[in-house]
Order: sequence, then structure tokens, then C-alpha cells
Amino acid sequence: MTSNLVRRPSTRLWRRLLLWLLGAGLIVVIDRVLHESAQPLPLQALLDETGHALTALLILSALGVAPRSPFWWAALAGSVLIDLDHLPGMLGWNGLTYGEPRPYTHSLVTIALLVAWAGCSRGTRRSVLAGLAAGVALHLVRDLATGGVPLFWPIRTIGVQAPYGYYLIALLGAAAGGFALDVMVARARRSCSSLAHEVSRRAG
Repeated sequence: MTSNLVRRPSTRLWRRLLLWLLGAGLIVVIDRVLHESAQPLPLQALLDETGHALTALLILSALGVAPRSPFWWAALAGSVLIDLDHLPGMLGWNGLTYGEPRPYTHSLVTIALLVAWAGCSRGTRRSVLAGLAAGVALHLVRDLATGGVPLFWPIRTIGVQAPYGYYLIALLGAAAGGFALDVMVARARRSCSSLAHEVSRRAG
């Protein structure tokens, strides 16, 4: 019975690490397909938003954000819904871009406004707004490596871009960091359980 209790967390942790790595691998495959072949716009959008959602899921999981909490749902939604700002350009109005690869709302200003709004709110609304801000930030992490964003608009309208390798390092670093944190937590819980058992045994 005791050996099973010791092995079970280890198996769960390795399974979680495998899922993180598979998620990162799927993101790389998606980006390779998008980069090397022309896709119809609906398929391109579907693949790109899938990559954004996977990025958010991987990093939120690595950071230990509680799944299906208001913050988690909002962050997942924000990582995808920010791309609605492309619609005006698709309809022929380029007031949000003026030559930039992505709209000006793909910037730190959007995150700052959401954070400020969250700071003025309470309860669930605050969690949702903070989650949206986190989701937009996670979206920009991916966009920085896949074409660039006007990150510092309106101070600077020139797009900012980062090497794709940095994005991969961030994904793998999040997975490794999340795994290391899970291992430390599991060991701490095991030590506390052993200590409580020993105290109980001596008291009995």
C-alpha cells in the first residue's frame, strides 16, 4: 500500500511532462505547416488559433493555474479572442494596422488596460479581467516569434519580433519548470505525510 502511494505521484508527473512535450511538439508542427505551405484562410486561422490555445494551456498548466477556474477560462479565451481585431482589416479598413503585420491592439496597451480594469474590480470579474490580460500576454508571446507585433504602440509603431527559438525555449522552459515545481511539491507532501505518520506512531 505504501509503495503504491509513493509511485503514483511519480507516474502522474511523468505523464504530465509527456503531455507538455507533446503539446510543444504539436505547436512546432502547426507553425511549420503555416510557414512552409499556403493554406486557405479558414484553415490558416484554425491552425494559428490552435497554436495559441495550446501555448496558453501549456504555460498555464506549468504555472499551476487551477484548471476550469474563472481566471483559467478567461486566459484561454483571451489567448484566442484578441485576434478578432483582424476583422476590420479583412473587411477593408486598415486603421488598426497601417502596414504593420498585426493590429495595434496587439500591444502592451491592451494588457495594461485590462490589468487596470481588473485592479478596479472585485470578485469574479477581477479574476476574469486578470485572466484576459494573461491570455493576451500569452498570445503576444507566440506572435512575437511568428511575424512580430507593434508591442510598444503608440510610443513606437514599428513591429517587434523575436527569434522563433526563443519561443521554443519559453515553451520547453515552462514545461521543465512546471515539472520541477510539481516534483518539489510532491516531495514536500510526501515528507509532511511521513512526518505526520511518525508523530502519530510515536504518540500512539
